[in-house]
Amino acid sequence: MLTKDLIKHQSGEYDLEVVQYLKLPGIALPSITTIMLSMSNLLELDLSHNEIKVAEYLNLPKLRRLDLSSNRISSLNEGWCNNLPSLTFLSLHGNQISDVDDVYTLTPLSPTLRTLYLRLNDDSGDSKNPCCTHAAYHNKVITGEGGGREMGESGRSDNPPCTPQTPLISTKLTTLLLLLLIISLNRRSRSRSPRRRDRRVA
Repeated sequence: MLTKDLIKHQSGEYDLEVVQYLKLPGIALPSITTIMLSMSNLLELDLSHNEIKVAEYLNLPKLRRLDLSSNRISSLNEGWCNNLPSLTFLSLHGNQISDVDDVYTLTPLSPTLRTLYLRLNDDSGDSKNPCCTHAAYHNKVITGEGGGREMGESGRSDNPPCTPQTPLISTKLTTLLLLLLIISLNRRSRSRSPRRRDRRVA
């Protein structure tokens, strides 16, 4: 059972409101307890390798990294991540998510989310959700480039992170890429234009 004393011991902080980093893997936690909802300054939360069945509503405005890998989550309810405005990293590999459309519940994370793991190859094998084997998986989920180690894991990441389609592409990033493209085209145009030479009358 998760208690305030356990959180204080794991985090090294006496006051829960000042806790920024919390790792609680492998303690048979059955749910995301309401104790965590009072931790308004939490930046990173590792709840991997537990018994969590439901991705419950979280109100953690400063949270940047959330690891829910290797639990028993079978679906993602609408609105569960509506109040995670700072989240950039989310690991869900090793769960039991079977519906590919559940990925779209992550749309509220679109302004900030950069890395999403639905499956991961490491030394222990291929840790994936059932939805990753669905026929429509590659049509609905874009596989991005790059990798990176999961929070709290020691294995290698052979599979790149999976990122939902357009809803999770940052508008600011798209605008920046378009701006860089325009600048590049302008430079090419200038380099190809003939240089004027001054004509001297003898």
